[in-house]
Amino acid sequence: MTDKTGILSLGTRPDSTTWEKGCKGLGFDAPLPIKKPSPTMDELKQFFASSFDWVFFAGHFAGDRLYNQSKDVGVRFAADSVTLEVGSDKVTVKRDSSEFGLRPRLVVWGGCSTLGLNSRVTYLHSLFGDHTMLGFRGLTGYRVVNAMLGAEFMANRQHFFTRVEASSSSDVLTDAWMQTAKLGYAGGTLENRFAAVDSTGQRWILRDSQVVKDSKVF
Repeated sequence: MTDKTGILSLGTRPDSTTWEKGCKGLGFDAPLPIKKPSPTMDELKQFFASSFDWVFFAGHFAGDRLYNQSKDVGVRFAADSVTLEVGSDKVTVKRDSSEFGLRPRLVVWGGCSTLGLNSRVTYLHSLFGDHTMLGFRGLTGYRVVNAMLGAEFMANRQHFFTRVEASSSSDVLTDAWMQTAKLGYAGGTLENRFAAVDSTGQRWILRDSQVVKDSKVF
């Protein structure tokens, strides 16, 4: 069975397309990607009801909410549910219900600071089950994410997708993200933004141009 990637990008940012291209290059299908500022409630419901091996989230992230530029469409994450928000319409989907299908091996968070707080990492782990998390523990922007995935100044360098396969283990995925961050950003002002959490709950960061262990989150 072909691996599938889910894409929920609340905007027109190019990193979601770079992600889709990279996944397809590894043999993934990308059925019904959401890459627009204002998906419908039905589209959000279908996304969270689906089963994907790798998932890419992009948009603004603050507190427990992923949202679009105008803040009128978003998703609130909790340990046992997601609440989908489209304008004034809100629908809560419980993790243990038939309407929730996401049990991915990998989640990449393209929004700011998602992997910074231990409590947030813990409830995201509870929500999606055992998986690898890649992203940021500080502010970021779409151009940084895009570069990490093989565009911008990293287009002809050893970016994330050159280091992984569809079947890569958590250790390989974690190392690929952090080594790409080291290659592109070590020693610079953005060095402290990157983070990865492997399936054992160990968070990895960049410090003094090296990939090092941070907290054991769960």
